[in-house]
Amino acid sequence: MGELVETFDRSRLTTAASRIGDVASNHTYTIIGDVNHADAAPHEVIANPETMHALSSAGVKHIAMEMFLVADQPVLDAYEDGTISDRTMEYVVDKMSAPSLTQDGMGLDDTHQRNAYFDIARNAKAEGIRVHGVNGSEGALPPDQIGPVNDLIGGMKLTMALAIENNPDFFDMKRIDQGNFMTKTLYENGYNDEEVIAGLTMTGFRKQSFVDLDDEQGLREILIDRLAGDPDLAKRIQDVTGGEKSVVIYGQMHMARPAGDIDGTLPDSANIAIYPDQAEFAAKVEPAMALAAKEFGMDFSDAPDFKLDVKTGQWTTMETGDVAKVVIPPLPSMPDMAAQEEVPSLQRKTPELSLPEIRF
Repeated sequence: MGELVETFDRSRLTTAASRIGDVASNHTYTIIGDVNHADAAPHEVIANPETMHALSSAGVKHIAMEMFLVADQPVLDAYEDGTISDRTMEYVVDKMSAPSLTQDGMGLDDTHQRNAYFDIARNAKAEGIRVHGVNGSEGALPPDQIGPVNDLIGGMKLTMALAIENNPDFFDMKRIDQGNFMTKTLYENGYNDEEVIAGLTMTGFRKQSFVDLDDEQGLREILIDRLAGDPDLAKRIQDVTGGEKSVVIYGQMHMARPAGDIDGTLPDSANIAIYPDQAEFAAKVEPAMALAAKEFGMDFSDAPDFKLDVKTGQWTTMETGDVAKVVIPPLPSMPDMAAQEEVPSLQRKTPELSLPEIRF
């Protein structure tokens, strides 16, 4: 009987969505490791309606994300509560986000990433899951300024989003006219010159700037400060989710240390690292991480509990070493991946009994 139950359980876990949902059903915090911010695939996998439904069915009530700031929360709440529309929310995510490492730091197109962030918000809302911005800009802001700055920018972003929602002509304006409209809106709502400039800069209506990628020492300090803030970040995640079943999406390096990082601090957690191409990551990124660990004096040896390789459609359970083929949903950023092929039903070794494929 035990073998039959095990075979049935394996046969139903034939999609990435069902595998992720299964992990979520067994843990309070399921942490999705974004292995490279320049790749949209990890967020696209979670944004997919099938995955979102699997998470909802597993009892997930919250999604906490690095790619939404604490300052984004007032707008996220207004969207969840129906105060602002899909159209406004999509504009805010696409056109009013903080500086992007992919676009502003590396000069790459981040359209797929921003589309995925909005899809997470939209599809989570459809499943009754609340989305939280938990990135307080650790490393970029002094600890004592994280709260005040996020409160200030959050209030301005909500004011701007509501102004968009209440102006049906906004979307037909040229970008320069949209910026003038926002400038007028902020002044009319009592913000001073310095605050207006900060708000327009953070929301892209003035030229944004990112960290200097040529300043290796500065980047090192920011990274060390961000990683040092992981325990405080984990506490913020617990606070905003109320300890309910949640998914966390954050850079995988924040889960790479044996202790003192996100998964080491959050209780009853499991880490799933999602790789667009695991072989490429191992060849190009892991050596750089090993060098960084040596330079920083940090231990990045903690492996994830599960790995999902989008390119090959392989799901690896690290504790047992089991590797299974799973169906990956169509991802806009990887339209030609081979992993979209259907996975055949699993069969018992004895010929007299076979089990049909059962999707989660």
